[in-house]
Amino acid sequence: LIRDFEHRNIKLMVMRDVDLSCSGAELKTNILKRIAEESAFVTLRRSDLTTLKIHQLSAHQYKDQNLVVNLDRDDWVIEDGDRLQDKGVRAEAEISFYNNDAYQSFKQNPVVKW
Repeated sequence: LIRDFEHRNIKLMVMRDVDLSCSGAELKTNILKRIAEESAFVTLRRSDLTTLKIHQLSAHQYKDQNLVVNLDRDDWVIEDGDRLQDKGVRAEAEISFYNNDAYQSFKQNPVVKW
């Protein structure tokens, strides 16, 4: 879950037993439900998270240099109607969830501020 790209403000959420035949919309719904219900994610409740993107397809696989989001593969965006398995997602995959407008701004000028 990415709140801010420039400051690398992220929060990890482990999703167990995810049905890989679920759609992007179903995954978003499940994530947003957990954000609303679990106190660990209270800082994300006002974030406008809109887009899912694969960061890494499975464990022990190549990872992009950017630790927050994969900037290289725009074809890895998971649309609402896409099935996770059809996009190549397997167990222990890493998927980023973020605001697309913020992502597009960061992609134009990928400067990290500390």
